[in-house]
Order: sequence, then structure tokens, then C-alpha cells
Amino acid sequence: MATRTQWATRGVAILAATTLAASLAACSTGDTSTGGGDAAPQVDPITLSYATNVGELDHGSVAMKWWMDRVTELSDGQITFEAFWSESLCKTPDLLACAGDGRADITPVSPAFDQAAFPLGSIVLLPYATENVIAVAQSLTEMYRTSDALQAEYNAQNVHLLHAIPTTTAVMGSREPVTSLADIQGKSMRGYGMLLNALDKGGANAVAVPIGEVYESLDRGVIDGWFATTLDNSVLDFKLNEVTPYITDTGAGAYQAGAILLNLDRWNGLSAEQQAILSQASDEVMGAYGEEFLFPLYERVCDAVEAEGVTLSAWSDKAKAEWRDIVSGGLKDEWSERAAATGVDAEDYYAQYHKLLDKYEAAGDVPTGITYCLSRG
Repeated sequence: MATRTQWATRGVAILAATTLAASLAACSTGDTSTGGGDAAPQVDPITLSYATNVGELDHGSVAMKWWMDRVTELSDGQITFEAFWSESLCKTPDLLACAGDGRADITPVSPAFDQAAFPLGSIVLLPYATENVIAVAQSLTEMYRTSDALQAEYNAQNVHLLHAIPTTTAVMGSREPVTSLADIQGKSMRGYGMLLNALDKGGANAVAVPIGEVYESLDRGVIDGWFATTLDNSVLDFKLNEVTPYITDTGAGAYQAGAILLNLDRWNGLSAEQQAILSQASDEVMGAYGEEFLFPLYERVCDAVEAEGVTLSAWSDKAKAEWRDIVSGGLKDEWSERAAATGVDAEDYYAQYHKLLDKYEAAGDVPTGITYCLSRG
């Protein structure tokens, strides 16, 4: 089993080498580097607001603070930020609208929040595509930069996608060990997004319970378990391990990715130099994501798992394939129908996305949270 250093070397460091900075440099009119003794580009001073629904200690927030600091550094202090944490400016359901109407300049939004608004972007919600969550974020970012159709989808919401952000893989929690699909059939299981449909197709009683109500629902026996949340959220944020001490990796893999959105009018009002600075910082944070943010998050959750006696496991390849074969084709068909309604060739778009996934997966391994914790032995 690979160590953290080996994963970082084989995976994230190589991903950083495949960053899109070269393509950005081709269209940039200014030098955004700070090395080699060159002065930072001269840009007009601006302050951008950032509003999020999570606290500043969330791993995504830590990454955004890194990005904001990098933008300020690259601009020689001419681009600064004002951050609003924990729904202090925009509530979770309003994050997309807040960026679109300019109440906040920048917000994080997942296509899962509004699949109708992002029929093409919601391709990142399809499970069983990959376990490499950074590859998903890299692929969505590159698709946005190269696909007129995807850009038009975001333009319709009056937002510009700066970069995508990884969401760790989906896991399952239960009161008793669950080793295959047979163990959840007929059970009431909380689900979310496309994985709610996966539970239904797999024979479980799929229940749409808001994440904040899952603990109480489990405690009262309303549901038997949960799916479609992450190891870090379930243990660190919602303490679901206290009522479901068995957490397993069923092989669903990455099931969503966030997006850092900037108000489109604000983006269009920036100079070419300012746009290049924001884009360069986005490439750099994506390249650094594993070593700087993902692996430290894994360390925290693994420590909590060990301290609290959580039992982690992973389904066998056979058990993973059984569920995947039942649901993946149907979920893809549902996405394709929505995508085709936009006028694109859904099969071609799907193939382009998976070609990018293959490229970024080939750059190196990125473990799941459970794989990482089990490897610590």
C-alpha cells in the first residue's frame, strides 16, 4: 500500500505538472509570475467578496484561503478579499443566486444544488466514474475552459467558473456490518443526488433526509443507515459514527464536485492581467490540492476514526461490480436525456469528459479516505 509521500509524488505532484497554466499563458497579455526577479503586473486595486455556507476550518475553506492569499501575492497586493463564512452572507440554497446577482462576487456551488441549471455540469454527479476526486475537479475545470456549451450553461446563470473543487468519495454508514448489496435490500437508507436513485435501483428503501437530520433519524430508528455523504463529513462534522459505527466503501467513488463561481459581470469587468492572475492561482491550488488540503484532511479523519472506534471496510471487487452494473447504465441514461435537451451530442460530451478523466487519472493515484486510513495500518 502506498504511503502518503508516495501518493503525493505519484499523484498530486504529477497532476500539478499537467496544469492548464500553459494554455492560459497563451491567451494572457501579461506576465503573472512572481519569480525570476520580474515585478508583478500592475493592476487596479480591487476587493472581491467570498461567501460560503461552511466555516473557515472546512478543508474547502482552507483551500480557498490559500487561493485568495495566492491571488493577493500574484497581484502584489492589488487584489484582496473579504470572506463571509458559515452562511453569514448567503444561505446554502442561495449561493448560486448570490454569485449570479452580485450579492457576493464569489461562491462555491455544486451542480448537485441545482441539476436543472447545470444539465451538462452535472456529469460530475455520476457515480462509478472514478475514485480520483482531484481528477474529477481537474476534468470539469478543463471542460469548462474548452466547451462552448458548458460555458453557455454557466453564462446563463451569470457566473464564471474559476475552478472546480474536489469532494471526497461517497461512503455508507450502518449499525451492523454491510458487505454487499444484499445487506441493504429492503432497508431504509438515506441517500442524496443520483445516489438516491442508486439506492432505489439496488433494492433499498431510499429516503431523502436532509443531512442535518440524519443523526436524529438514525437515533430514532426512522432509517437504518446512510449513503451519499463523505467519510470526513460523516465523522468530523455530523458525528454519524456515534449511531452507525460501521462505515464502508461500496465503490461508488466520486459523486459530486464543487465549483468556485465568480459573478460573470465582475469577471468581464476585470483586465486581462487580473483574469490571468485568478486563473493562475486556480491552477496552482488544484495542483497542490492533495498534499496541501486532501491528505491533511484524511489525517484528521483517520485520527478521529481510530480514537472513536469506528470500523472501516471496503466491499470486495465483486460486490462493488454487482451494484455498479445494476445502476450505472440507468443513471447515465438519465443524465444523457437532460444533456441532450440542451442541444449537445450527449454521447460525444460524455466521451470528452471521460477522456479527460483518463488523462488526469493516468497522472497518478489519489486514494479514497477509507483506503488512506486503512493503509495507515
